[in-house]
Amino acid sequence: MHLVARSGSLFNKSFHVHWYPVTSNLSPVSGGLQFVRWRRMRLHPPNLNKRMMVPFVNPLEEGEQDEIDRLTQQYEANYSSQRIFLKKLYHMATDKAAMELQEAEEEEQEHREMMEYLNKENKRLAALREERERRELDEKLEYVMLSKLRHQEKAEIKHKEALKALEAAQELVKSFIPPERFASLIEHAYENPVDYNYAIDRDGFMYPGHNTKVQDVVPELRPRLDDPNVSKVGPVDVSCLRSEQAASV
Repeated sequence: MHLVARSGSLFNKSFHVHWYPVTSNLSPVSGGLQFVRWRRMRLHPPNLNKRMMVPFVNPLEEGEQDEIDRLTQQYEANYSSQRIFLKKLYHMATDKAAMELQEAEEEEQEHREMMEYLNKENKRLAALREERERRELDEKLEYVMLSKLRHQEKAEIKHKEALKALEAAQELVKSFIPPERFASLIEHAYENPVDYNYAIDRDGFMYPGHNTKVQDVVPELRPRLDDPNVSKVGPVDVSCLRSEQAASV
């Protein structure tokens, strides 16, 4: 321990530096820096006052040189191992940095490829979207035109129906009885009564008239109820019957 402490003190003395500032005033010309005067360099010429001075050699104790050699070897071994370790770390770091740079370049290349693919896909989808919108617009225009044609056809049909209804109304108006003919028509209807009744037997034959007898109708001229022309059988004029009744009375 004594030898180690002594070697440490010698190391401190050999590397001890004496310095003092040139001036304590900081001038603005120096930029706020403080100049320092150091020790003389070893390349400077020797001091003339110390030319004949014999340097003092501190004698070493017994075993001190061996301890110094041991510490020196231990220091050199530690220093060498640390240098080797730091060199390996440096190579590992450089290799890792190179790998990271390569990975970064690969990622950048992949990103560029993906962006290029994305741009192409966007352009393709934009073209498809424009085509779909154009097709939908054509379909809408076609639907609107067809709807317009249907509305025109319906309007024409309604117009024709309205014209037919107007013509039918005009024809119906023509069949109306004017007021000046009311008296003559009532007198004619009274003189010529019409019987709308009819009878049906068990075989389905019809006998027009309320007072018509079976023997008064010719069998071949009797209409049947299921005959499609049965609606053509009109009312029976009973004016002759009334005249006959009046004559018998």
